[in-house]
Amino acid sequence: MITAFYWMLYICGGIVAILFVIYIYLLSQKAIDNAKKRRLAVRRERLEPLVLSYLKEGESYRSIYHGDVDDLKVLKDVMHEYSQLVSSVDQQGRVQELAARIFTEPFRKMMRARRYSTRMNTLFAIEELRIYTLRYDVQERLETPNLEPLEVHQLYRIMAVLDPDELLEMLVDPNREPLPNFMYRELLLKIDEEMFWTFVERMDGFPPLLRLCVIDIIGNKRDFRYLDTLDHLLDSEQAEERIRALKALARIGYVRDSQHLIQRATAESWPERMMAVKAMGAIAREEFISVLQNAMRDSSWWVRTASAQGLLRYPNGPQILRTIAETDEDRFARDMAREWLEARQ
Repeated sequence: MITAFYWMLYICGGIVAILFVIYIYLLSQKAIDNAKKRRLAVRRERLEPLVLSYLKEGESYRSIYHGDVDDLKVLKDVMHEYSQLVSSVDQQGRVQELAARIFTEPFRKMMRARRYSTRMNTLFAIEELRIYTLRYDVQERLETPNLEPLEVHQLYRIMAVLDPDELLEMLVDPNREPLPNFMYRELLLKIDEEMFWTFVERMDGFPPLLRLCVIDIIGNKRDFRYLDTLDHLLDSEQAEERIRALKALARIGYVRDSQHLIQRATAESWPERMMAVKAMGAIAREEFISVLQNAMRDSSWWVRTASAQGLLRYPNGPQILRTIAETDEDRFARDMAREWLEARQ
């Protein structure tokens, strides 16, 4: 009994000792962190005015950075903040120029560091500060086998910012692995308008998934300059491309040739008929009313509901639906008309 008591005493004492050691460790770590923060704050007080002076007046950058690790960390934070704040083209150019002069060599080494977090933080900074001098290093890094997926993702994002022409060649290279759908979309949204137009002009030679993403982005932009491209795509041999083009037209709310939509409203596949009907509802031309009325009798529930929804976009749409609900010979058309009239109330 006494032996068991002493054993319990030893165990409790051991636990208390361990907790005390942990407590001392946490206190010392907190003291180290606070000392580091104070040290970095002092560095910032010295460096921030120098950076600001360079950005405003273009003074020499040589007094700003001399290879110190703490200075590098402070400068990265300061440059990131200023890149978010400056608005003039001249100042943005100076931010990028200063970033290139300071960070090119350190980041060149850090983007190949063993520690994953170091590599990723460096890649984020390269994108944010647009360090153009590292574009070839980024391109070379993409050739490295067995990279982490997120690292590959970020490298492509940097290419979209620093060298979109080379990005285009990468995306159409048949020897490269296709990228996920979300990644294509993100890259297409990052490139500027002029470069996107180049993508549109060359899309005939794109991989299928990239072509579909280009069509989707055209719809998102809602730009009338791409109407000819969409008209051309309505005659594509690929049903999915025609459907995406119809969806883009619905988002834009305009089509040059009404007959293109009317023809698609009788397509073999119901998704294509549905998107054609949706586009007619969004564009709302009088010549589409009879087509939408006929589509109320479609064999697909999705086409019928899109037709009813489209008719409601017309000034006399509710009256048309009432007439269908009361007099149409097709039971499904009557039911759909009643359903949307009730939902509208």
